[in-house]
Amino acid sequence: IRPKLTTSQKAARREKFESLTEDVNGARDAYHQEVQSLSKKHGRSERWTRRQLYLGGKTFLRRRLSKGDRWKLTEFVSAHKETLQQDYSRLTIAQKNGYAAKLIQTRAERQRVVRDNPKSIHRDTTMSFAAMDQEWTGLCSRLGIEGFYVAVRGGIED
Repeated sequence: IRPKLTTSQKAARREKFESLTEDVNGARDAYHQEVQSLSKKHGRSERWTRRQLYLGGKTFLRRRLSKGDRWKLTEFVSAHKETLQQDYSRLTIAQKNGYAAKLIQTRAERQRVVRDNPKSIHRDTTMSFAAMDQEWTGLCSRLGIEGFYVAVRGGIED
């Protein structure tokens, strides 16, 4: 149960809500005007312009390259080594540290690709079941029982 709001609290909430609504509507109008001006300026449809703004231009920038425009990273670096070194030397120490931090963060977040080796998986499974069979046989002989039931709780994700 929540306490009831006073009339001044209700008025403050209402005023805050109306202010937010006005700001959102103003931003929408400004966005719509910007879309219209960009589409007229560049001769594109408003729909295309809205999508480019929404997607950040990713679809436009990530278009398929022809075979001649593709580079391997090592080839690109060797071909543009002087330009890259000059551009890197112009960066400030803070920018260089920022790029290094982003690189370290990206490497830490990147998931390693694990390749399944069917032969090793089969061997591991076989060895695990053989070890479990030995344990169960040992338990049966120590306890003097012929067998027992095993209940398992959970699933693959657990």
